Amino acid sequence: MTRLRSVANAIERALVGTERLTPETQEFVSKYVHSSGRAKNIQGRKSKLLNFAIGPQGAANILKARYEQGGILGPGGIILGEMAPSQEYIELLRSVLKSGGGDILDPATGKLISRKRAVAKAIAKTPLEALNPALLLGFPAYDISNSLKAKPGDENYGTKGIGTALGTGLGFVVGAPLGILGALGTSHLAGSAGGALGELISSKDIPTELKKQVDSSNTGLATLAARTFLDMSTNKYYN
Repeated sequence: MTRLRSVANAIERALVGTERLTPETQEFVSKYVHSSGRAKNIQGRKSKLLNFAIGPQGAANILKARYEQGGILGPGGIILGEMAPSQEYIELLRSVLKSGGGDILDPATGKLISRKRAVAKAIAKTPLEALNPALLLGFPAYDISNSLKAKPGDENYGTKGIGTALGTGLGFVVGAPLGILGALGTSHLAGSAGGALGELISSKDIPTELKKQVDSSNTGLATLAARTFLDMSTNKYYN
């Protein structure tokens, strides 16, 4: 019984992290990421090409910090951390929501601005901030949609296609701090593993009822992306 509990605790920690971090771990996490999981502006490499290809110095520590804070799926963790809005945007939204009509501190400049101007800045920033989670959710969702509508014999048909799409998308999110090469590498590995797992789970046809629920325009996914983004921005996932 004790062993089973230990295994369950280990799985829980891997998925959502721990509620309390030791002071040493908290110091390490705070050095690389915000409470949302958004990476801090750590020192980049001298070569911009290397920064783009393999990420900045300490990129692996960003992943480690996210994992320590929120595990794979938890708030501020590996996946939600990569989709989190910028800290300045989060703080601006919080100030707007909490303000009673007076001046608001602009986190980008450190100066007081009117609430009207703060609202305008928040609205202007929203499309750009929402682009990242929309893309990270949109591409795998598009692939999943195609898998659900694929015919027997197609390479992306059934659970193999769904598993490949999920693995590819999640793999890219996980490896994003490691630059484009790291993201593509983890995306490929995770996609292959997801496809193999999907093929192992079932080779049966996709239920007709499930196919009917797939919107060719992927409106449902866009709604999910927007809802996730708003939840993160308005402090639903973290303090």
